[in-house]
Amino acid sequence: YGLYMDLTAATNRIVGNTIYSNGTAGVYMSGVAVDGNRVISNVVRGPGQGYGVWINAGDRNVITNNPVIAQHSLYGIYLEFDAASNVMAGNAVYSNATFGIRLNGADADANRIVSNTIAGPGQPTGVHILAGDANLVLGNTIRGPPSHGVYMNVDAATNAVIGNSILSNAGYGVWLDGAAADANRIVANSIGANGSGVFIQFGDANSITNNAISGNSQSGVEIGSGAASNVVRANTIRSNALSGIDVYLAGADANQFVANAIEGLGTQDVGIHEG
Repeated sequence: YGLYMDLTAATNRIVGNTIYSNGTAGVYMSGVAVDGNRVISNVVRGPGQGYGVWINAGDRNVITNNPVIAQHSLYGIYLEFDAASNVMAGNAVYSNATFGIRLNGADADANRIVSNTIAGPGQPTGVHILAGDANLVLGNTIRGPPSHGVYMNVDAATNAVIGNSILSNAGYGVWLDGAAADANRIVANSIGANGSGVFIQFGDANSITNNAISGNSQSGVEIGSGAASNVVRANTIRSNALSGIDVYLAGADANQFVANAIEGLGTQDVGIHEG
């Protein structure tokens, strides 16, 4: 570790350091009382580090304005277990081998990912919420070329993805995939030049509203197996290569498509194949 804080390490400031090649992690915080620390304006980079910044059960920590969090063998920023109400803002997170930013914990809730640049090459997913509720992904630039922009699955519920620019990801711009990936909100994003714009599979009661979804190489919005009672409303969906909106596979039921503006290059504006 470059810097290790545990037990009752709180309200410390880590400012203006170069932290690299420290094995497991550049900055590590672990403990239910490791709260209110600030990581500001540091260069945190690999190779030779698994994680850039790793918060394990700490709350109200701030990771902000770090110009480089890059080239780690796992994740740029990782929050797990009870890491709640932390802020990640204004960072440049790029070219990490697995995820740019990942949240994974039953109580990894109410964290804020705001105004970061999260980019490849070589970073398969920009933001991944595996488990955690009521998190906010706001005003970020998330771009490929690797797989997915924002990926929420398993127990990711009631999260909000608002006002982001999600571009040039080879897979999905936004992907919701999990039986409990429910009641998430995808609002006012620009989602373009991805494989597909938004894909929901097995998630229910999610809303996709007021987004600009255009120029994707497959469909604008896909509703797949087991995705029910989702609402697609007031989006501008244009110039996607296949369908504007595509609904398919069993269990894709009771979804609503309301007041969208759909213009195609593709084979159909709205396709409902099964559901």
